[in-house]
Amino acid sequence: MNLNSSNQFPDWVKIPSRMQEQFFELAEKEAQMTKTRLLEDQEKMRKLRERLTFNKIMEDDSWKSWRIGVVDGSDSPILSERIGGALRHIRGHIPYL
Repeated sequence: MNLNSSNQFPDWVKIPSRMQEQFFELAEKEAQMTKTRLLEDQEKMRKLRERLTFNKIMEDDSWKSWRIGVVDGSDSPILSERIGGALRHIRGHIPYL
């Protein structure tokens, strides 16, 4: 089956060639900016990893009675038991003066 480019990309070939070139130039620029951001994030993660310390988990079951509070960006009031614990998001409000 031999398909020519005008049948595969009918709307693309209608765009003037200079605009097609600009599209690829902008896509390349965006790709480079994304690569830079990812490399910066990678370096930040490497530095963070160096600062973290870990302790061996206790072999007894005393940790099972702990209550741990966390903050995340989710906004679901539904109880979740997906990871083996009962989790619920409780919204709080801290006024800033």
